[in-house]
Amino acid sequence: MSDPMLDKSTESEKDENAAQTAIQTLRLELTDRDQRIQRLSQEIERLHFAIREQAGEQVYQEMEHLIAETAGPVTQILLQADLVEKQGKNLQSRDILTVARRLVRSLENHGLELVGAIGEKAAFQPDIHAFLSNSESCPPGHPVTVRLVGIQYRGKILRKASVEKAED
Repeated sequence: MSDPMLDKSTESEKDENAAQTAIQTLRLELTDRDQRIQRLSQEIERLHFAIREQAGEQVYQEMEHLIAETAGPVTQILLQADLVEKQGKNLQSRDILTVARRLVRSLENHGLELVGAIGEKAAFQPDIHAFLSNSESCPPGHPVTVRLVGIQYRGKILRKASVEKAED
């Protein structure tokens, strides 16, 4: 017959060994999990960096394209300024306006949007209109006349259209 005390001691040692094995297994799993988390965190950081780099490059290319497209009108404006200011030549205002319109069209090709048109009658909208004079005001929807166009880019108003109350 076996000794019950010896059986309990052996059983207790088996339980302790099983617990130690389970603890060791859990420690290994935690270490492995921590390493995977660290690798994934590094990969996420690398991807964020790559995305920032790509976005920066895309912005750079868009700016380069914008500047290349506006280079012609800019050089013509500078030439016209030199002709008038340094050489005393008279230029036709139509020639200057032609170059200025080319510059505006180039900017429009790259997302610039004009808000309103000079002389246009519109219903006053405080989010896109501002009065030329601080002393003027009216409720939304009141008729106004656009005196200076506004500028919008990608849905954001950068400069409100300047307006006056419309004459009845």
